[in-house]
Amino acid sequence: MRRSVTRRATAALAAIFAFAVLAGCDDGSQAVLPTLTLDTAVPTAAATPTLQLVAGDPAVSVRNAVIACREKNAALLRALVDGEVPDAELESLFARGMDVQLRGHTDPPTEGGEATVTVFLTITRESDVVDVERTWELVRDAAGVWRFTSLPDCF
Repeated sequence: MRRSVTRRATAALAAIFAFAVLAGCDDGSQAVLPTLTLDTAVPTAAATPTLQLVAGDPAVSVRNAVIACREKNAALLRALVDGEVPDAELESLFARGMDVQLRGHTDPPTEGGEATVTVFLTITRESDVVDVERTWELVRDAAGVWRFTSLPDCF
């Protein structure tokens, strides 16, 4: 995306320069070129969504896990798991798929400190696209946030 922005900006600058030269030279005098500044900052609209750790709603944790898997964002996914997650386990998970989409999930009762959610995913791999059903276990921490008991299998 950054390369695309740079190419468009370069083309725009060239067009403005050519116009300024042509417009300033039609009476035989020397052209005065305008000073141009270019903001090459990449727009933040496509930035990673902020992790929402919401007490009392396991569905938010489910959606955030799928976002983390789609982006292959180890820090985001690790924050959703109750306990340690080895780097090798994350790398292995991310290597199994190219993309994942959440098609739906069950809404478990939020009473008590444990919940089981069935998720329906569409997984894109190098060789195929498959629809799968997974069961994810969550526990509520002391702050009321639902976290996965183990790394959710999203690929």
